[in-house]
Amino acid sequence: MPEPHVTNVSIYYEDTDHSGLVYHANYLKYAERSREHVLGRESLVALYRDEGVGFVVYKA
Repeated sequence: MPEPHVTNVSIYYEDTDHSGLVYHANYLKYAERSREHVLGRESLVALYRDEGVGFVVYKA
């Protein structure tokens, strides 16, 4: 099994609800940042530009 990828995320006040917990929809934002980090944003852009291939999030 491959090693998991870990991305550290800074949580800002604007990401929380009135009780100080991270608002649930923000987890999708964090997951997208991690996906770009592990795959490499520049390589994703190049793959789409050169080959017409991209990644789609089907279910989250």
